[in-house]
Amino acid sequence: MVDENEIQEIIESIRENIPEQMRESRKVLQDRDTMLSESKAESERLIAQAQAQALDMVQEQALYRTAEREARRLLDDANQEARDIRARADEYALNSLVGLETQLTNTLHTVRNGIDALRGEGAPVE
Repeated sequence: MVDENEIQEIIESIRENIPEQMRESRKVLQDRDTMLSESKAESERLIAQAQAQALDMVQEQALYRTAEREARRLLDDANQEARDIRARADEYALNSLVGLETQLTNTLHTVRNGIDALRGEGAPVE
């Protein structure tokens, strides 16, 4: 048969150990909740950081594209300005050379007329 004292001791031992085990269980649950909360906070921080980095990268890429377009526009403007300057310089040079040719032609006529006059060959040529 079962000894009543032994059963009583087992029950008493259970009564004494249950509160301690409950405290340990609560502590384990509390630690788990703390770890979950910290993990959630860390994951949210990492997600926010990743989103911020992604936004920075998108903004940098947009800024790069804008700068590239502006650089292309400035280069196109500079090339057009250079073409315009060359065209005006060519026009100026041509006008100057045509004017010089006219002056030289007139001077050549004057020189020929002078030579002809000194040689006694008649009327001056125009």
